[in-house]
Amino acid sequence: YLISTSAGDGIELFSGIELAAIMTVSDEWRDTAIKLHEFMAYAILTITALHALAALKHQFIDKDGTLKRMLW
Repeated sequence: YLISTSAGDGIELFSGIELAAIMTVSDEWRDTAIKLHEFMAYAILTITALHALAALKHQFIDKDGTLKRMLW
């Protein structure tokens, strides 16, 4: 929402409800926010993938029942 409205224009929801912009920021701040948003999205995806791989390691290499305890 904040990135979408940072230019000062509101956004329209459900073909009729408009949310007004809270603030306007410079293009530099908007670009920084977009880059930060993208970086955080990739970071979350990376952490999620590592977590899933660790669960599979416990299941198939360590065979310690960790995945079974998590699911049941």
